[in-house]
Amino acid sequence: MKTEVSYIKKDKIRTYLKLGKKLVQFAKWDRFFGRPTFDWIQLEACKDGFRATLMRSLDEGNAVFNDVYAFHTLNEEWSTYDELENPFCIGSWEEVWNWMQQYNIEVGQFVKPEDLSRIYQSYK
Repeated sequence: MKTEVSYIKKDKIRTYLKLGKKLVQFAKWDRFFGRPTFDWIQLEACKDGFRATLMRSLDEGNAVFNDVYAFHTLNEEWSTYDELENPFCIGSWEEVWNWMQQYNIEVGQFVKPEDLSRIYQSYK
């Protein structure tokens, strides 16, 4: 039985973030040194405005195990590979939005973190 994903309405995103909540959105399937990844953006408010982080999870899922938050991420390794990508942006809403555009992010496609595994499963 497939569960529906509830997308956060465009006009509610900043309010949601200012209340201390995090939102996520699928970004892309990719490869990192030959290993498949499920890449997603985590968006949150911070003292300097907003923060968007590209989370690059190793695609370790299958039909039974699909908890994206339990997948290993490559974010810890990025300090070694700084020249490859800039994995986050902190700034005003406009600055963060512009940074996210490299991943074709759409405002109306953000979800609560608990829905990310459902999105992953829908692509499998």
